[in-house]
Amino acid sequence: MHTGPNNVTKPMGRQLFLIIPLIAFVILKSSVDQNGIVWSLSWYTRIFQFYAGSFASLMAIIVALFSSNAYKRKTPRAMFIMFAFVNMSALFLISSIATPGVLLPEYRLEAFLWSLRFAFPVGAIFFSLANVHWEKRPQYIQYLNTRIIGLVSIIFLTTFSIIAFAWPAPLIFLNQFTPQLPMLMAIFTVILFAFAVYRTWFHGWENDTRIDQKLTSIFILFAQAEIFQTFGTPGGFSWLLYHPMVLSALMLATYAILSEFESSSELQINRYFAVVGSLLIAALSLIFGELGSQFLRDNLTRTSIVTLVLAQSIVSFCILYIIVFYLNKLIRERNIALKREQYLRSELTQLIVHDLKSPLTVITSGMNLLRKGNLGGVTETQGRLINNLEQSGKQILFMIDDLLDVERIEAGVLTLQRTNINIIKLLQETVTNYQVVASTNKQGLEFISSQSREVVSADKRLLERVFHNLLSNALKFTPENGTISVSAQVDEGFFMVCVDDTGPGIPESERERIFEKFAQVERVERRGAGLGLTFCKMVIETHGGNLVVNDSPMGGAQFCMTLPLPPEPDPMDDLNLSLSDSDLGFETP
Repeated sequence: MHTGPNNVTKPMGRQLFLIIPLIAFVILKSSVDQNGIVWSLSWYTRIFQFYAGSFASLMAIIVALFSSNAYKRKTPRAMFIMFAFVNMSALFLISSIATPGVLLPEYRLEAFLWSLRFAFPVGAIFFSLANVHWEKRPQYIQYLNTRIIGLVSIIFLTTFSIIAFAWPAPLIFLNQFTPQLPMLMAIFTVILFAFAVYRTWFHGWENDTRIDQKLTSIFILFAQAEIFQTFGTPGGFSWLLYHPMVLSALMLATYAILSEFESSSELQINRYFAVVGSLLIAALSLIFGELGSQFLRDNLTRTSIVTLVLAQSIVSFCILYIIVFYLNKLIRERNIALKREQYLRSELTQLIVHDLKSPLTVITSGMNLLRKGNLGGVTETQGRLINNLEQSGKQILFMIDDLLDVERIEAGVLTLQRTNINIIKLLQETVTNYQVVASTNKQGLEFISSQSREVVSADKRLLERVFHNLLSNALKFTPENGTISVSAQVDEGFFMVCVDDTGPGIPESERERIFEKFAQVERVERRGAGLGLTFCKMVIETHGGNLVVNDSPMGGAQFCMTLPLPPEPDPMDDLNLSLSDSDLGFETP
């Protein structure tokens, strides 16, 4: 186990499962019967090689196109990873096209073999370069080096393609160094992949921990693929085992890219579906190409059909990318507009808080002084009016506080001031305070609890406001001579509080929407400012609980909130702490 620079513990045990294919390779290699398929005698082996290699090539180019977008910053590291997949894609494609007797009428055995033998070493070189700490070098050196290496890569691929299909003499010359040269290349490749694994695992300086963890698995899979295709029996199962390793590595790379698009602060849904759509186009093109070659064998050759289908897939790719780029532009514009709206909303909130709260506080304080007679005597009628004005002012202040705290919770800047609270006592006090309001409105308010004392860890100030909002909501929508019941109980490690009323209730279709900001229940008499319930739900969820609304047995609505209780202490721990050796009748020597 190692803790990286981001203080993230990396689970190394997950990578140990990747050695299972290596064990399978050893078993297959040692079994002559299981390696009975010989390349020159098996048509199906060559078909499998052609389509597996073609799909791997298409997957690699898709990964290359989107890999740089998955990184948070455009760096030489991201560019070299892209170069690696581009080069491997090109070499896989050359190998597939040159598969003997499948697509080309004449054999291209040297092109097929050496493109495979070069694919993994070239990829390993670029992956190793990606793990050099390029940020230590000046910016213009980074730019120059990456551009030079990119140019060298283009020259290499162009030259190798010409040699493979037009002038194979150099590849035929290399055959005389077989098997020594391929073995040396395999050892060199495995060493480079091991270096890349080490550097990626222990020096994740890019702050892309999820990608780095998946890259180590990708490197291990590619290293095993190189071992299988170099040391496996040509045309046998042990040799063909390199295909599942390559496809698994590329699928993992695709999954890493899709995961980054999902977890991005701005969900890149356009690129997400571009990757998925590209893979589907690639798979379907190859499938339909083979089906067409089977059914139309008398009229058209496999070469013409597959070429036509691949050309159609390229056109499909281009159309898909045009759509994606248009959607990207559209989504970017919408995101800018949304951020501006959020900024203006935040500014409006601050305006409400600073420009309205202070005058309202002065007004309610003045009303309080008038009601108490500190500024002179008032009649009974004037006193009731002043009391109603004071309550209305306090209600507006509560709404402003709810709005402010909802904004803080959404922004993730509201810190809970947790203390151990006797929640039964807090509930009783809140209910008692509302008894006067309920009696004034000719409503019944009762508190039912089988618990005498229950302690929870919570922010007392916020919890008081939650109780206030739930009770005031129930009182507001309960008619005269109606009843509000507050009950409390413990249920499976949670403390549950339910507020029932005999009001109009809430339709089932509206029960999720009622907790949204400024939501109103349609076609029902329950209407309010639309912030109190939002505030309650967000506060309870921040405490690790939940708030739901159901039909009440009393005929109205039932709001039930749950809060997690602290774990009960183990009685044996207390016993162990309270008893000493002498308590048990033993003497300490």
